[in-house]
Amino acid sequence: MRIVHMPLLDSISESSIPRIHEFDGQDLAITAWSWARLEGPPAPLKDAISAAALARIGDLGPQNLSNLAWA
Repeated sequence: MRIVHMPLLDSISESSIPRIHEFDGQDLAITAWSWARLEGPPAPLKDAISAAALARIGDLGPQNLSNLAWA
């Protein structure tokens, strides 16, 4: 059984976007994977994760890249 509390998830998403530049490769991968398990992040968060990953793509290790691609 899975319980989804949308107000909480919306709050997490909204508070993550301005701080996404602080996330390292693992943080980005875990965030993307976690939201994928919930059937995808809201579009603004997905865009922020994508932009942050692209900005540091050369610094991401193989595990982070594969986790981001899988998510």
